[in-house]
Amino acid sequence: MPEPSAPITAPAPLRVLPFHGDALDWRRFETFCLDVVRALPDVRHAELYSVPGGSQRGIDIVATLNDGRQRTIQCRHRMRFTKGDAKKIGEETTYDADEHEVWVTTRVGRLPHSVGGHLTMLA
Repeated sequence: MPEPSAPITAPAPLRVLPFHGDALDWRRFETFCLDVVRALPDVRHAELYSVPGGSQRGIDIVATLNDGRQRTIQCRHRMRFTKGDAKKIGEETTYDADEHEVWVTTRVGRLPHSVGGHLTMLA
């Protein structure tokens, strides 16, 4: 009679998603973000805003929430993201929405208060 096989151990949980491999360029990251936004329970509808390179008013995704408010998301596929980058995004975001978020593919350090009051950073 064969011996029972050893149980399969669960892999260690991911602490950081592998965003910087060859398989995920900025366009795929933007699509990934859109899929995540659409899956959020407070989002009624979400879509890409404008076209790449067009006048995007500082955003990539616009979402209508269940309560009627609007949330925008700027997707940044970067290896590095600085306070200066955050400040620039805050200045360039001209779309009138209730909430503005920036999703980046790198760790984000401490942000200046002026940017933190205008934008939510998710890394």
